[in-house]
Amino acid sequence: MSVNKHYINISKSLKYLEEMEELRQLSLQVIKQLGLEVSEKAYRALNIMAWLLELYVRKVGETEVLKRWKNELNRPSIKSCRSS
Repeated sequence: MSVNKHYINISKSLKYLEEMEELRQLSLQVIKQLGLEVSEKAYRALNIMAWLLELYVRKVGETEVLKRWKNELNRPSIKSCRSS
């Protein structure tokens, strides 16, 4: 592989990292605008959960995920069953 190809790969990687950092900063700004306080550890966990949800949506489809979510929201909770 020539030096030129290495340079191109490094340039692309740096651009990608810069875009990732920009998205991270924008995400943190939105969190701040919403008045939420999120630790760095929690922020990382939220990103992992979002990524896993995206993978799941790709696997089963958006309609199926929304249907399952709706069913969970409509399911009576244990607390409400006890008070009946």
